[in-house]
Formats: sequence, structure tokens, C-alpha cells
Amino acid sequence: MVTRRSFIVWVLGLLGGCHMPRGLPDDSNVVKKGFIYSLSDDAELAARLGGLQGIDRMGDVVFAQRFEQGFAGMFFWKENPACEILLSSNFARSGGVSVYMATRLAANSYCSWVRGQMYPLGGYCGAEQSFYPGNNMNDLFMLYDLYTGARWYQFYLRYRHTTGVLSVQVPGPAYVPIGTVPVLFASNELWHNMKLVVDIDNLVYVRALIDGQSFLLGGVAPYSVGSLLSPHINVGGSFYNVGALKAETYLDDFILTQNEP
Repeated sequence: MVTRRSFIVWVLGLLGGCHMPRGLPDDSNVVKKGFIYSLSDDAELAARLGGLQGIDRMGDVVFAQRFEQGFAGMFFWKENPACEILLSSNFARSGGVSVYMATRLAANSYCSWVRGQMYPLGGYCGAEQSFYPGNNMNDLFMLYDLYTGARWYQFYLRYRHTTGVLSVQVPGPAYVPIGTVPVLFASNELWHNMKLVVDIDNLVYVRALIDGQSFLLGGVAPYSVGSLLSPHINVGGSFYNVGALKAETYLDDFILTQNEP
């Protein structure tokens, strides 16, 4: 039976006189508009706008590691047993934990991480990581190793923390600067994002990003050498210390993508 109230609501809906109230689904037109604020309002706003320092949203995610369940799916190693790699709740980009790494008191000491994947189908593929720069960090790398079955292509992006210079590895091998960013600093709530996108079909760099600032690489070729290993990719990173000092950093939100624009 059609009641007087339901008929009025139906007519108002047709005339557009009943607007969506806050805290309700987009198609809701049956509750009087009012000053209703709920957690769903903030959640929707966050989903639509993103954070001030958000993860790059381009591409389809094929692997993501937040380290909430440990190191599963990735391999970490240290240059020397005196280095440290462990899960920490001191800082985290998302969730409650991140990976804390520290070098030893020696020159060129480092820690590294890698994720192995099957060979991509093609197109533009990306790798991203969030990091918190600790004391005495020098170079931080994003490493995309591509094995075709005949050659090993080394797509390497380097951020030099002491100068803010970004570089990529090219034939030689050598590193050529692609830009400079303000030296990134550490803060309890401030993490930094670093991303590299490569062209699998043409075997060239596409772009690099750091904290949302993009550097187009215009088809620059990477360094490569012969290799008969089966086709696959190893993607990861590493960081080095300054001089012979103990360096520290935190790693979180390691993400691999495909179908990048």
C-alpha cells in the first residue's frame, strides 16, 4: 500500500529535492538531510583524496608487502653478520611494523632486499618502496633486474641522501644524474616514497618518482650484460652507509605493479 509519506518521498526524489545526507550511501534519498558526521565520512574522504604523502596509485598491483606477517615473499641479506635486519614497531608507514636495517662500522657496508617474480608479460612495470632515512645513510637504491634468457638488464635508481641527487645506471656502467630533490629528512610521521617504472617491451627506463615528484627518462637504456638464466625478474633495493659509520633506515610498503600508464 502506498502511504502519504512514501508518495511524498518518491515525488521529492524525482524533483531532486532530497539530497544525499552525510554518512549514508550515495543512492540514499529517504532520510532528512542533517548535520550527521560519522567515521564513514572521514573514510570516504580519505579514499577519494588520498594522503598528503600517499603511495603512487598508477598501475595494477601484482605484489605488496607491508611486513605485518614478517618477511614472507621477500629475501633480505646483510653484507656482514654485524649488520642488523629485523622487524620493528618503532616506526611504520602503514600498519604497525616496518623493517629496521643497520650497517656495521666499516666502509661500504650495506643491507639489501629482493623479491623474485616471473617474467612480466610486457608493457610498463613499476616498483615502489617507502623508507624512513635514519642516521648516516648515504645511497639508497631501487633495483629492477630483468633476465630475458640472453641478457641481464640492470635498471637501477639511486638516491644519494647526502646531496639529494637522483641518478640511474646506464651502459658503462655509470650513473647519470636525472634530477635533484631537497635532502629528505626523518620525522616520526614522515615517510618517503621512491618508485621506478621501466618499459619491458623496449627495455628502457620510463620514469622515476620520489615523494610524488616525477622525472621522465625519455627512453634511456640501462646497463646490461650477457646472462643465460631463465627469464624472470628480481626487484628490490639496498642502502649504504656514509664513510665507516653505522647507518640506519626503515623500509615499508614494498609494491610491484604492471600496466603502468
